[in-house]
Amino acid sequence: MERNQSVQCMHNALDRAAWQVPGKAFKFTVRELPGSAGEASKIMIETRKIGFLGMLCLFSALAFAQTQTLVQHQLAGDATCKSSLTCTVTLNAPTVAGHVLMLGVAGASGYTTFPAVTSVSGDSTWVHAPACYGTLSQPDYTFTDCWYILSAAGGASTITVTIAGQGLSGDDIWNFDVEVMDVSCAGCTAAFDTANFTTVSSCTTCTGETLQLSGTDDAILQIANFYNAYGSLASPYALLDDDATSGNAFSYGLNAISGVAPVWGQPGGQSLLAAGLAIKFSLSAQVDPPAIPTNITVTVQP
Repeated sequence: MERNQSVQCMHNALDRAAWQVPGKAFKFTVRELPGSAGEASKIMIETRKIGFLGMLCLFSALAFAQTQTLVQHQLAGDATCKSSLTCTVTLNAPTVAGHVLMLGVAGASGYTTFPAVTSVSGDSTWVHAPACYGTLSQPDYTFTDCWYILSAAGGASTITVTIAGQGLSGDDIWNFDVEVMDVSCAGCTAAFDTANFTTVSSCTTCTGETLQLSGTDDAILQIANFYNAYGSLASPYALLDDDATSGNAFSYGLNAISGVAPVWGQPGGQSLLAAGLAIKFSLSAQVDPPAIPTNITVTVQP
């Protein structure tokens, strides 16, 4: 039973309980509370009576919520990658088999050519996310890109990104940031959902990339390539890293049911090139609902 099925099941059970007991006034709501980073979504029930079937649905919903965890994240930025056509991220810990790896790139060239990622190496085969490669002349030649691995091989301590462009040399690279995000989800299967980029000509309060999700439990990586610098980030996204030298920033969301755009703050205004990548998760196999516990706590609405 998927989470949305569990919620519908709860609604049906509550409706049934209301009409099965004549003369009783039942007041109930079922609300899905999005989990914070690394925390499963929860189902809250406020009712006077939901009955056995309702409790069965409740604990099914809780049991089948998919918990995504941000295991680690690491930025390699201008301090090590500026003026180079390669950038290597040294992870805090080796990758773990089965985890999802998401990678974002933001950079700029002073030459009249937009850089592009030609390869990503480390762990296993990286997949280029379609539509995530974005460019903007502002007036330097900025770019973003996204890559991912749906099921890591494990054991990798470094990830290396190589970029190229006609006539480009390392000295032409004004800034170069690579962010790696490592996500686990026990009992889940991962699949590519969507990716895209957007440009904003001038903003101090900047709307990033809106992602049109097909999944209902997504891990999202958002990229902001600022003309000036990162200033702030609004909920529901959380900051991964920002590079004080380049001004670029990366944020994320877990267990996302919406691909709403992040709202970035950029002191002094100017342009923004933003991109996003979403990976959707589903349960790997059907699991029987758990047994009903003997001690049950229900929030009662007077």
